[in-house]
Amino acid sequence: MEPTARLSVQPTTNCSSTWGPRPDAPASVQEAYKHLPPMHQAIKEIPEWATEELQQQVFEHPWVYKGEGAAHMVLGYNAEHDDFTSPLRGQVLRMLKRGKEGVVAKKASLDSNKSNVHPNLDVAPLHWFQNASAGPGAADEKQEKKEEELQEYAFATSVITPLLGHDYVFPGTPVRLTEEFVKKLAESIEPKRPGFRKEKSEFDPTALFGFLMPDFTLFPQAQPSKSGEKVPEVATKPIVCVEIKAKGGFMPFSELIRGANVAKKQVCRYCMYQRLKKEKDEIKQISNYCPLDLFSNDKALMRRALNEIFEVPQNNLKLFLDGSLYYTGDLGGKKADEIAKAAAGLDEELAKTGLPPTEGSTKKTLINLLVDIFHSTSLLQNLKHVQMFDYLDVEGVYPIFQKLEALGEKGLHKEWADADVPVSGDDSESRKKYVETLKHPKNDVPSEDELLNAIRDFAISTTVKDCSIMVTMLPEEAARLRATAKLKSIQVDTHEEGKPKEKYAYRIAVVDLDPKQLVNMDYWFKNDQDIVQFCTEHPLRQGAHCLTDTSS
Repeated sequence: MEPTARLSVQPTTNCSSTWGPRPDAPASVQEAYKHLPPMHQAIKEIPEWATEELQQQVFEHPWVYKGEGAAHMVLGYNAEHDDFTSPLRGQVLRMLKRGKEGVVAKKASLDSNKSNVHPNLDVAPLHWFQNASAGPGAADEKQEKKEEELQEYAFATSVITPLLGHDYVFPGTPVRLTEEFVKKLAESIEPKRPGFRKEKSEFDPTALFGFLMPDFTLFPQAQPSKSGEKVPEVATKPIVCVEIKAKGGFMPFSELIRGANVAKKQVCRYCMYQRLKKEKDEIKQISNYCPLDLFSNDKALMRRALNEIFEVPQNNLKLFLDGSLYYTGDLGGKKADEIAKAAAGLDEELAKTGLPPTEGSTKKTLINLLVDIFHSTSLLQNLKHVQMFDYLDVEGVYPIFQKLEALGEKGLHKEWADADVPVSGDDSESRKKYVETLKHPKNDVPSEDELLNAIRDFAISTTVKDCSIMVTMLPEEAARLRATAKLKSIQVDTHEEGKPKEKYAYRIAVVDLDPKQLVNMDYWFKNDQDIVQFCTEHPLRQGAHCLTDTSS
């Protein structure tokens, strides 16, 4: 049954005066927020390193190309050289890349130079979000580079894991690299990389660390059956993994948003951005996927969200079968003919995994299974509440950032009368008072800590809005035969009478949790304003599931 249109899933509480997690955030999120550590301390306290024996195995293994993003390369375990006793089985090696000389990135993803970061931003709460400096007492440039490379790992272990939950974040293990090893990898892997990636980036032979992480497209696998034993058919079923880039799951609620930008409180960021991307020919087709549906905790709305994301995947959906990418969109690394062929054969391929059909479709069963998994865990709600660390909106955070750049930490409570922070008659009283307070501070309210933490919290939210969720699934009986780790399980319901409910084992994880660089703040603000301006000039009268007001 088609869900009814949702007018709003947002609480109406006035949160512009609440700096930090919302009062209704899970207790675990609120408690973790109280203990967020400074970067240099977290790097010193990194809990686990690869043993010498494991490092040697990493160096000797013939890794294969698996994929890459803007800043990292991911290498996969080579099944052709399989050793069922190897601790590398079911692991990937994640490595930093560097931008090629002369290539200018749209955003500061690779080789962000510290000279791009204003010295006034060199304050403890913000160290996470700029290239790491060596800090007090650092001996040399090598120490500085060490901190830069371990920054993301420490951020995942010390900031994101406590906020989202240890059940969902698996930062992996740091592995020390050698220049010889990286150059050897580059020779074998470079021919396998997509052309558009090779044009912009390359392996970094000066990298000090790689990170050994679980391959979430697979399960940790056990040794094969002994000689002479017959392998049950269920043990041969392909492992299914769905990767979803869910994006922001809440409607902005800050009273610091300008009156002219009210569209931001009526249509979610993702749905607005789709229209601007189509106008700029950055996408071929608008997706009707709405993150607010997925994060709503309403099964009907969640099902609608997943149906839409399967229909137009772009780079928001990837489907892996036994570790190999089978289905995604044109922004996810597949060509149009490959996408069409995969979409046409999707039900047939999913049938091979053991998924029973629902109303004749195994895709429907997979979507129902995903909905039940999401609904049974706290992950989406934890993600949503950490995303809502964007409690001032970029329109409230950006003026603090500008004042910090202009006057430094000790200048946050000084006069800033010449600041160009726009205010107009249709802005809320909260915004007018806020801008007045920034320009002419009184009584040290908000405090320096609150102002700096607002920037920090906004940066944390940008990471969590851009992360990916990976759900790996296998029939429970097959998982018992193939997986070494103890896994959670859930019944798959086809809603058809007379058919038994088969249990599926699953693992759910969050990936792509790198801290976003503050050198992007100007870009974030400008992009936000471009999006809302376009959607104000071209009102959405239909097509956006999150639309709350079609008048204009």
